[in-house]
Amino acid sequence: MKRFIQKQLLLLVAVLSATITASAYGFGVDGIYYNITSDVDKTCSVTYPQYGHDYSGSINIPSTVAYNNTSYTVTGIGYRAFEDCDNLTSVTIPNSVTTIGSFAFEGCSSLTSVTIPNSVTTIGSSAFYDCTNICDLTIGAGIISIGNEAFSYYDYRTTYIDIEKVIWLPNTPPKGYSEINGYRNYVANDSYSELDNV
Repeated sequence: MKRFIQKQLLLLVAVLSATITASAYGFGVDGIYYNITSDVDKTCSVTYPQYGHDYSGSINIPSTVAYNNTSYTVTGIGYRAFEDCDNLTSVTIPNSVTTIGSFAFEGCSSLTSVTIPNSVTTIGSSAFYDCTNICDLTIGAGIISIGNEAFSYYDYRTTYIDIEKVIWLPNTPPKGYSEINGYRNYVANDSYSELDNV
């Protein structure tokens, strides 16, 4: 009886391990990796590759992707999806994306220009941490919340990235908007009172 229970437990552990491993890997299409976020809504988010971070050059994220004869809408850029991809030079984010996860682009030191589309409502904490070469940033009109240190880096102390030009499209300043330091800020109206260089 004891041997039977041990075999059953071993089988259960093997099945659970296979399930966890399968869900951690997601799927890849055209060099971009995804995790399914909802089978019901048919949504997915961009994630990191199975064996490390090998995104480089220009990445164009599609708004929909097909996998196993099902079309999924890409609604997010996941936690640490592009982390430390220091050879990533540009990324095109589609209007289907609503969230950019924490640390999503951390350490992408070759990014120089970022446009957040109007569909994005949330930028997670440290999402663009240590992306010190961003010169041009456009924040879409849909943004509601920007996480702590979303655009900062560590140089003996936490410092905000000095972005040459920031274009703000939201009419109402999003929560955390003062986390972004632009040499020149172009704003929708005068309610962005905490920004310098307007």
